[in-house]
Amino acid sequence: MRLETISQELAVFIKKSSIDEGEAVFFAACQVAIVNLDVKNKLINDVFEGMLNGSIISTDLVAELSDFAHEMDENYFDLYGKDKSQALQFFSCARIATALGYMLKEKSVFNIAEAIYEVLMSESEPDRVVEFILLGFVRKK
Repeated sequence: MRLETISQELAVFIKKSSIDEGEAVFFAACQVAIVNLDVKNKLINDVFEGMLNGSIISTDLVAELSDFAHEMDENYFDLYGKDKSQALQFFSCARIATALGYMLKEKSVFNIAEAIYEVLMSESEPDRVVEFILLGFVRKK
């Protein structure tokens, strides 16, 4: 599980959590990332809001999200040596879109952990978000 490379404690918590608890952690982490990174992408925001509201996300929208993630990754690689700041914005959008895609797949601990990993990778300082999550979900008990 890639999440273990960022936080063993969070990975253990997700492995032991219910699907609902894991989803709550994902939504909190994703919301923090969207706010921190000031993501204004309509597709990402619409899918995220739809998921929060329990809306059914169409297969067309899921495909569009996947295509968008690939496009953002390509833009990242194209710009990395030229405009690092812009490249990192593309990277962050790609990671968030990929995370949303994981959450739209079959509900499983693995997919939730992968989604959380992707969201955390969108951040320049994932440890800060991990600490927020640990304080809010793991260490509160």
